[in-house]
Amino acid sequence: MKKLIYIVVFLAGVSFVLKSQSLPIIKPIVYTAPNGKLYVNKKLPIYFKISTSPDDTATNYLLKSESTPKYANPMYLDAEGYNSFRSPSAVDTITKQTVYPLMDVMFEIYADGMSPITNYKITASKQMRKQSVYYVGDSSFVSLISTDAVSGVKQIYYSINEAAFTLYSAPILLANEIKYTIKYFAVDYVGNMEVLRVLEIFVDRTAPDTELEVVGDAHESNHSVRTKIKLAANDEIAGLSKIFYRIDAGIFKPYIAPISVSSFIQGDHTLEYYSVDQIGNKEEVKEYAFYADYTPPSIIEEIVGKSFMAGGREYASGVSKLKLTSFDNKSGVKSIYYSINNSEYKLYEKPVTLSELKGNLKISSYAIDNVNNKSIVNAGASALKNIPYIDLSGPTLSYSFSGPVFYMGDSILINEKTRIILSGKDGESGLAKIEYQLSGGSIDSYTAPFTISPEGLNEIKYYAYDQVDNVNTSTFKVIVDNQGPEISHVFSLPPKGKLTSDSLVYDVYPSHMVLFLSATDAVVGYDNMTYSVNKKPHKPYLGQIKEFLNTGYYEVEVMSHDKLGNKSMSKISFFISEK
Repeated sequence: MKKLIYIVVFLAGVSFVLKSQSLPIIKPIVYTAPNGKLYVNKKLPIYFKISTSPDDTATNYLLKSESTPKYANPMYLDAEGYNSFRSPSAVDTITKQTVYPLMDVMFEIYADGMSPITNYKITASKQMRKQSVYYVGDSSFVSLISTDAVSGVKQIYYSINEAAFTLYSAPILLANEIKYTIKYFAVDYVGNMEVLRVLEIFVDRTAPDTELEVVGDAHESNHSVRTKIKLAANDEIAGLSKIFYRIDAGIFKPYIAPISVSSFIQGDHTLEYYSVDQIGNKEEVKEYAFYADYTPPSIIEEIVGKSFMAGGREYASGVSKLKLTSFDNKSGVKSIYYSINNSEYKLYEKPVTLSELKGNLKISSYAIDNVNNKSIVNAGASALKNIPYIDLSGPTLSYSFSGPVFYMGDSILINEKTRIILSGKDGESGLAKIEYQLSGGSIDSYTAPFTISPEGLNEIKYYAYDQVDNVNTSTFKVIVDNQGPEISHVFSLPPKGKLTSDSLVYDVYPSHMVLFLSATDAVVGYDNMTYSVNKKPHKPYLGQIKEFLNTGYYEVEVMSHDKLGNKSMSKISFFISEK
């Protein structure tokens, strides 16, 4: 019986270098693990020798293959992991007799030709990935975790920003606000080297910077209805995510388009705004205070100088002068213009002498403030016997409503059924007519109460003329809301299945399910809500509905009203099964 007395395996080392940025030289080797297992790099050639003594200095003999000499000396292992070499029929080392039952003598060796695989973990409170680059928002750590299927991971090497490779021993701290390029690879215990990997990370702690631009008619911090406020922000590293803003300590909301000053009521306002980048770096809130000035200057026309009474009327003397006085509540008067007897309008600089004017006298004027709010033309009086009779005061104005109306602070809310009533009184020459203008549209004659359909903020300017064309104007704003509340519902239990009937799919609930309703109205506010189960008469909703004791299909019709009486309706369909 053929027996192997002692086998010595010789592994010839072959060194190689990966050409890269100062990569360490890694040689394929043989490794004996602490548990005694022998691992050999699969690239290495193997030679078998035998000896009759375990001493290193003992004579040994190179084994040669008679049957497969082509594949021996050297020999290469083909199987990854466990390999074995055996001699049949074990012999007792004392008696030198064959051991029964028969058994093989085994020599184990482990081939390893696979490189380790290294993964990374980024520890940061804020991070994102864009393409192949990571962005983190604060001091961060990068952990390298490597695994090897056979001999195990021996070392991990890494390099930061082209520095020399060093051994990895603990998570890598990224403390500076720069771009980090981390190259890394792992080596196992027999010299298999992982392909070089690259990780790019930007540390970005800088928040975006938001700029504010005022476009349109503005003077210092006073803005007109034509003014828009633009916000723009830039972030050079992670990139801008969103701009947020709010008005007068309201709720912050995303900035989408330029903010129109006309959407706010007249008065002082504060705009607060900030930006956030893609990894959550938030800019400090900035503040911009402004005044929404929609009121044009007031203008007073008067005749100054000598006058006398005749026939119960007062007539101006030939040395009388036209004096125009204008004042503005906020941004200040920029200029005044006037026209006498329909002449071309001229810039008013000082009182105008009327001595050369004869016949009927008609004086018109208007003023412009520093945000280009223009007053409606003031029309003067007619003359009798070529001497002007001066009637300076126009009608007094008022307005009221018939139908749904709701007052909320300084805001007036109506709907399309609300009738708007305009009134004017004049104690001198008497009221002639009233005209009105809706949100900058055409000027129409007022003959009867009218309604407004378009939703949102509407401005009503109206003008009352007396019999000598003196005019007074006034403006008020209303918010038109024609939409009922938004209805939503919640079931107390999740559905326990689906049921299809007539191509319709119904959620299935047990009979002890409770239905909860709610309604919200973003403009005027919710007022009341009623409901009907399976077409029964409507009744008030008091907090919950639990009228579903019988098995079958149910349809709940919900109706809600807001404080203007606007109505909305919703239907909820489902199926009730037994408990």
